[in-house]
Amino acid sequence: MTTTTSLDAKSLVAQLLSEALRQAQGQPGVLVRDVPHLDPDAILSQLAELIEQDIDLRIAYLDDEARASAERTSLPEGAFSSRVEDAEQWRNMRDLSALIVVITRVDAAKLTSLEDFASVGPGQLRRFLVDRAATEFSEPNEVLPRWWTIIGADEQISFSDLIDYYLTLHPLAGAEIRDQAALQINRLGLLPDPAFFDGPSEKQLRKRIEDNRSLALRLANFSEEDRQKVDKALRAESDPTRRTELQQRLRDLQTYRRGGELGLTAADAQQLLNIRSALKPKPAPPPNDGEQDEPPPPPPPPPRNLTALAIENLLQEPDSE
Repeated sequence: MTTTTSLDAKSLVAQLLSEALRQAQGQPGVLVRDVPHLDPDAILSQLAELIEQDIDLRIAYLDDEARASAERTSLPEGAFSSRVEDAEQWRNMRDLSALIVVITRVDAAKLTSLEDFASVGPGQLRRFLVDRAATEFSEPNEVLPRWWTIIGADEQISFSDLIDYYLTLHPLAGAEIRDQAALQINRLGLLPDPAFFDGPSEKQLRKRIEDNRSLALRLANFSEEDRQKVDKALRAESDPTRRTELQQRLRDLQTYRRGGELGLTAADAQQLLNIRSALKPKPAPPPNDGEQDEPPPPPPPPPRNLTALAIENLLQEPDSE
């Protein structure tokens, strides 16, 4: 696997915030809140670099840990505080041209006095992340920039999910980026699909998302009757190797319910739903005037991957522990 510079969520968010502040110059102040992965060391290191680039800042980081981080970062004297009152005082200084940056993890009552500050939250930072990803992943092909524009505007995908997805793809290069972009979409709440980018147009990608989510929803709505039919098909399995695989899949699914990952692809899910449909009882044929009945059709073949088939066994039933 080809790797590039190591990057984690804290450093990435700090870089995105730095870019947002660079573009916020001219505003009286900026209020940063509700942003995940905020880390005082990473944030203040990035802001110190902005100050070194002659971008004047006054930073009120409302976190007890931030003061020690500020000392380690060696910010200019008077540029840092951990009190909201200092931010209010800076705002009232008419001769101050610096951008006032207030950073908090929670909504504090005293922040109401700073509501005229420009807000920087997940909604603003995700736009910078999408622009970054679209540029970074544009070299292998054109589909990934288009894809990032789509998911960047998708309200069903959170900013944290986008960060996780980006960090998974960031170390990769070449065709591997496209391949893994299709397999890692489970981080966006979708079922992995190696063929996801076979249709590269915007219309095709949006249809893929719609179909993928519909498939996941149909799995979630698997009825008890459907589950019993699938269980019956599994009990008819005579291949001991396949039966062993099923037992392992069940253990994997138990791990999944406790926070692990599930190796379920869109193709697996479709196989499960196809078997459910194939097992629906057909209406009884009318009498054939004494002629011998035709033999019933053979049962459908088992799915290639039994992960999909076992998923509802564990999602519908409580743990035995």
